[in-house]
Amino acid sequence: MSLFSKIVSAADKALNQAAQNRILSDYRSSADADKWFVRRWITTANDPCWQADFLQYCESPAEEAFLQSAISSFRLEPDKGSLIGEIKLSLQVRVKPYRLDFLVNDMLVVEVDGAAYHSSAEALKRDSERDRYLQSLRYSILRVPAKVVFNEPQVAMNSIRTAIRQRPQTKPPTAHCTNILW
Repeated sequence: MSLFSKIVSAADKALNQAAQNRILSDYRSSADADKWFVRRWITTANDPCWQADFLQYCESPAEEAFLQSAISSFRLEPDKGSLIGEIKLSLQVRVKPYRLDFLVNDMLVVEVDGAAYHSSAEALKRDSERDRYLQSLRYSILRVPAKVVFNEPQVAMNSIRTAIRQRPQTKPPTAHCTNILW
């Protein structure tokens, strides 16, 4: 039995049929599919390396530091591709045409912004346009500077708690959102 067949077999047990069909068809048809994509969906808290399965989806050291702080602060554990605990945290969520760093409770977008990429005039304009679009879909946006994540991670985690408390509980329509890396 090939490694892919073993992964698919394990995924059969971990996912409901509708999600499984969508995910596996995307996986099989994508030439550049990440081999760890399916692993993220089948990993459990019993796997001693489960955090590594999620950390590799982070695109910067700041995102990795944010994720590690969130796992600890909110007591998160893997559950069908997301992390569940005091909050639900999804990584690299696609809301076409964008990809979000993190999505909290299906309604709060958390972007970890490094100064090098997010401080130019063009980047500020691009981020503003993106934020307006996501807000039009009823997402709330929280931009966390990378220096806060590195130097004061609890401030970043408390910002999430505050944003959750202040946000109306109306969730955006899920038709815009897929928890997919590519």
